[in-house]
Amino acid sequence: MTIRPKADVTTIVENRRVIVKRWHFAPNAETGSYRIDLDAVIVFLTDATLVSFDKQGPLQFDFVSGHTYYLPAGVEHGLVNVGPRDVVFISVDLKNDASGEHEKL
Repeated sequence: MTIRPKADVTTIVENRRVIVKRWHFAPNAETGSYRIDLDAVIVFLTDATLVSFDKQGPLQFDFVSGHTYYLPAGVEHGLVNVGPRDVVFISVDLKNDASGEHEKL
């Protein structure tokens, strides 16, 4: 079993509507397995080569800085930075608050 360093995650904003997190992966760093509890939008701040591990096995993905995608709640996976450089992305978890009220920034 390979022991890898853990990715760093920092919560930047959390309110009734969203949770915004900054993820930082050194080369070979991983998240470990986890479940996505809320729908999320991911925005890459750097180029990235990541391997996603789920029940079907590993899949490699290459992203360019600025690439954005949607991830539905319920996905179970883990990520590993298999590239030679640090990877940074922002995740925006979307809470289900239909009040229509706006939070002060």
